Amino acid sequence: MSHDIIVFENQPYWAPELRRQFFNDASVKVRHCQAVGSVPNARPGDILVAALDDRERECTELLRQVSGYFGIFVGSELSADLERPFREAGAASFITQTLSGEELARRIRLAWTALV
Repeated sequence: MSHDIIVFENQPYWAPELRRQFFNDASVKVRHCQAVGSVPNARPGDILVAALDDRERECTELLRQVSGYFGIFVGSELSADLERPFREAGAASFITQTLSGEELARRIRLAWTALV
């Protein structure tokens, strides 16, 4: 089964990092999107990683538009107060601590395990 990881962020950071993390896994495709309208329709098992990057409004709009994704929203300690509204709106995971690409990839793999 193939999986897509859709990365919604201003500047490429997580997309290239996740490509490195999943380099040896031909069943995983990492796609980078900068605009809400460019996020593709989800298939079962697809993961959406959205970096808040001072784009709370766009990420909120994105959260309203996407369905079918397991959504992981990555922010900072400054965005911790947004966790509750994002989770209430359907975010599956909201991360405010600093994490490595390896840790994010681990969390994505765990999500896939839980979705099966």
